[in-house]
Amino acid sequence: MTVATATKPHPIYLAGRWVDSPDVLEVSNPADPDNPAGSTYHATSEQYERLFANASEALEIIAFFKTRFPEHIMRSVRSLAFRANPDAREIELMRAMAIEVVRATERERKQHAAALERALGTRPSDA
Repeated sequence: MTVATATKPHPIYLAGRWVDSPDVLEVSNPADPDNPAGSTYHATSEQYERLFANASEALEIIAFFKTRFPEHIMRSVRSLAFRANPDAREIELMRAMAIEVVRATERERKQHAAALERALGTRPSDA
């Protein structure tokens, strides 16, 4: 089996910084098992931990934990992520989705507060 030696990191810009992983992950070619399709990078433990922090924040902001046990849900999220074995780019993609849930929710709340202020002619309290 041939190992890709010319693999270079392909970082992704996320949350204001470039992220990548030095741990090469060979991608198999099911049509030709003797020749790999290419390679990418394994996600680092730091990338996993940032994903779990952002996922927890996103689930909290949409009130997903309201009637559930957050520890149990996050244990399942962790288990699922580790069993799926995503590469670094996939981890960062999932992390970006969680971050965007938080940002979109915050934007909606601001728009709702502004609409309420216009309708009532008052400024709602910051709660």
